[in-house]
Amino acid sequence: MYDDHNIFTFDYEFDKEELIKYYHEFANDQNVRVQYWPWIIKDGSIVKTWMDVENGWERRYLKQWPTTISDPALKNYPYIKHLLRIFDISDKAYAGFFKFAKNYQQIVHRDGGDYSDQNHAGTTAELKKNGYYETFKQHVTPEGLGGIVGLHFVLEGSDAGVRFTTTNTKEKSEDDPHYIYKSALLNVDNNHYVNTSDEERLLFKIQIYEPDYFTCVQRLKHLEL
Repeated sequence: MYDDHNIFTFDYEFDKEELIKYYHEFANDQNVRVQYWPWIIKDGSIVKTWMDVENGWERRYLKQWPTTISDPALKNYPYIKHLLRIFDISDKAYAGFFKFAKNYQQIVHRDGGDYSDQNHAGTTAELKKNGYYETFKQHVTPEGLGGIVGLHFVLEGSDAGVRFTTTNTKEKSEDDPHYIYKSALLNVDNNHYVNTSDEERLLFKIQIYEPDYFTCVQRLKHLEL
């Protein structure tokens, strides 16, 4: 179990199979937004299929932002509604899935501003290099930028875990702490990255924008799960 400035882990027997089923159902739901890295921009739109991604990630999440228990889009996903009710620790959040390809070496990043304003994350740097950055920004929504706290449930590829840089910089190091978890609250406003193995990695994720990590940890502890 971990409880520090990067991550708070906890034991919770979540229904992995039900969430994996939802992940597949999200693919055909008009209430769901899908994003990918690497990006391809065609006719002013960002398009990519997961089968084309050799070394990147995919995200599927509900378009309604923030996600609330009363969201009509959740009518087909009662277990997600159940988790939002149980883990009522956020003031503003969205729910969805995040998938990494096999053998993916993620760039050190923060979940929020790095993907929209800075050159540190692969998305921004690659798009600027190819002259597509302004088009990309037109497609970025507030929920698409990520948050400051992540409530994660690992569905596949649990051995990958997550690493946070020792000095909270953009430089990887052999000394970076490596956290393995099944369910955890992560301070994704700190610099972190994932290196997957020969398995794809799939998360169900509640991305939290408010409040901050330490407040969320205290709220989670008070739930006494």
